[in-house]
Amino acid sequence: EAGILGLEPSDRVIVTGGHGKEPGKVIVKFDRLAFETTRLPGRYHGTGCAFSSLFAGHLSFGYSPEEAIMASLELLHKVLEKSNEQVQPEMLARDWMKFDVLDSLNGVKEMLLAVGEKTVPEVGQNVSYALPWSKDEFEVAKFPGRIRLKEGKPVFVSDASFADHSHTARMALVAKSFSPHIRCVTNVRYCPEYIDNAIKSGLTVFKYDRNSEPEHIKNVDGKSMEWMIQQAFRAFGKIPDVIYDEGFWGKEAMIRVFGRNPKEVMEKIKKIVGIL
Repeated sequence: EAGILGLEPSDRVIVTGGHGKEPGKVIVKFDRLAFETTRLPGRYHGTGCAFSSLFAGHLSFGYSPEEAIMASLELLHKVLEKSNEQVQPEMLARDWMKFDVLDSLNGVKEMLLAVGEKTVPEVGQNVSYALPWSKDEFEVAKFPGRIRLKEGKPVFVSDASFADHSHTARMALVAKSFSPHIRCVTNVRYCPEYIDNAIKSGLTVFKYDRNSEPEHIKNVDGKSMEWMIQQAFRAFGKIPDVIYDEGFWGKEAMIRVFGRNPKEVMEKIKKIVGIL
């Protein structure tokens, strides 16, 4: 249809295609960029309309066009996996989204166990993953009780849940308020070598100086975290991959890793601890 109308991809035109010369792929073109996803077997009616709706929905959440395209393709792929002949968007209901968030978190447990000896700080580690519409901690999935070290080995108190409070859940909410697609965060034990690894691997890194906190921030519980993320966003114009501090009186030095989802955060952790 784009060819018939004489339209080309631009900053105002998205061209989708699952009928191109490359079998097994769906290619979406926007401006000078091309986004690919795997084409599922079968003939599904309504994919164009579903993609347009998902794209508009992500824009309404504050996503950039590029991030909205990537997120929409990912979600549409998951819907089609559960659909029969036609796109069934009811598969993307909020209850399903909650299940998907929990499933994504539980899906990285093995990876967390594999690197936990290197990552779990004294206060324990958590990974939090916020729902796109989340407004409070109970709309952010996390591991209640945190991940702890027992005889030097990481252990989970429970599976992922929306219950309980968590510093990383609050950080996810704050990060998402600045960059809506950044919905996942974890805390990692501080080690100077980890910061060097992060920088060498090309991750964006922000050093937070707790000594620079205004008194009215220091004296209110939870405000330091908000202030920290705000300063990082101002410095980069986006949420960086890593925000760290070297500790303060009564505060353990800490590295925080931010990303779109648990899988992406884990890939960054591997780079930080020197596995990749």
